[in-house]
Amino acid sequence: MATNEWLTGTHSGHIEIDGHNLYLSVTGPDRIPGTPVVILESGIGGSSSSWPLVIRHLSPFVRVYIHDRAGLGKSEVNHNAANRKPEVYAEKAAEDLDKLLQKAGVEGPYILVPMSWGGIVAREFLERKKDDVVGMVLIECVTEKTNEINPIDAPNTMALLKGLDFFDVVGVYKRQRLTPAEWQAQMLEMAENGPQTAVERFAWPLTEQTLGKKKQFERQILGSKPVSVIKGNAAREYQQVYQAGVAAGNGTEEQRAIVSKMLGGMVEKEDMLQREQLKLSSVSRFIQLEGPGHLVILEEPEAIAAEVKWVLETSKK
Repeated sequence: MATNEWLTGTHSGHIEIDGHNLYLSVTGPDRIPGTPVVILESGIGGSSSSWPLVIRHLSPFVRVYIHDRAGLGKSEVNHNAANRKPEVYAEKAAEDLDKLLQKAGVEGPYILVPMSWGGIVAREFLERKKDDVVGMVLIECVTEKTNEINPIDAPNTMALLKGLDFFDVVGVYKRQRLTPAEWQAQMLEMAENGPQTAVERFAWPLTEQTLGKKKQFERQILGSKPVSVIKGNAAREYQQVYQAGVAAGNGTEEQRAIVSKMLGGMVEKEDMLQREQLKLSSVSRFIQLEGPGHLVILEEPEAIAAEVKWVLETSKK
């Protein structure tokens, strides 16, 4: 595809980056030079199949780009990354995104819209391209301090989930608003993304440490460019998992005690971690959503669209 074709119309396809093909998709109004475009960034193991609701709400008023990281969704595995140190995974994902956009001819200004661990990748991209980023909307993002302050004991939590369906337990099935075909596509990609998901999950705590060394909060890296932080109710979901697991007779007494202790103060810790991201800029606002859990992108896309509009309007001032 010719470079300028990524700037008009709706397109999707693959672009070769350092020996492997990455998937890129775009929709929304044709690009007007100098106007911001939105760059979406998925969480661990996530891919473009998770974002159709958000894209439908954004594309009427802003051009939206979504890509799949190497080994996820429709993107090829980067076999050259086999010996990569896990602490640089987010840095390298940000480098891939930078190269992908440049090869597609998509210059800034950018509005970065990440979710969960995608916040680490997006902020590594910000580190590379801060002059081209005009704002951010951070959706339930992890930060450089998440595993230090609010670590999740995955093995014992999963023991409580034995034989249970997480999406059913926490009510996502009822609240999510994808079409049946979109939900099926996401479930299929989640299964296929398993190997790369495991790689990213292992690297996650170390990538937090790598980002932390850059002191973005202390530097207020975005200056006065607008930042919106959207928080759902992830802590509520962990409480629901605990209650359902105990009711099902899952887990040993020791495992239940460990998860119960983990839940102590989780609401306050999550609130503190999310609000600290406001320090990225002197112009920021915090949005607490009461309905959704962690997966805001499946449950309340209009809230994300509203914050992107706020960033767009504020960045013009």
